[in-house]
Amino acid sequence: MLIRNAQQEDARAIALVRVDSWRTTYRGLLPASFLNGLSYRDVEHYWNGILADPAQHGWAFVAEADGGQVVGFSLCGRTRDPLLPLEGELFALYLLQSHQRRGIGRQLFLAAVNQLRRAKLRGMLVWALETNQTARAFYERMGGVPAGQKNAVFGGMRVIQVAYRWDDLSQWDAESP
Repeated sequence: MLIRNAQQEDARAIALVRVDSWRTTYRGLLPASFLNGLSYRDVEHYWNGILADPAQHGWAFVAEADGGQVVGFSLCGRTRDPLLPLEGELFALYLLQSHQRRGIGRQLFLAAVNQLRRAKLRGMLVWALETNQTARAFYERMGGVPAGQKNAVFGGMRVIQVAYRWDDLSQWDAESP
């Protein structure tokens, strides 16, 4: 498995992972009509914008399987959340269901942590749906500490998101993806 910086030409592959992983991850947690209505084209357009300007939108990484297929991605940058006093944020980390539970999520997580450390950002937060027990367990295994909640709306459904925080990313000194 190769973890590398995402490139502009990865936008389509990231869109495929994003839509497919949302449809499996959030099945039963978010409205089916919302998940079925996700558009590969719209998500690709969104990612084209992100990858065109990392200084503005953050740093993206992809997990590339043997044969070159992108099977996961992560996105991190300066926090966009004024509610928690941390400098960095893991905005997204998604894997195709067929590639979960193989350590790839950990590698994508560490790629983000290492990038935030290179940018001299000391702490990090991430938001997860309260009902997404798989993601919450992953972040807890990675040392995240629950740090707050907020309301959000996805597909017309009110949900609660839970924040996890890491106050000192230097704990990952010896780790690499």
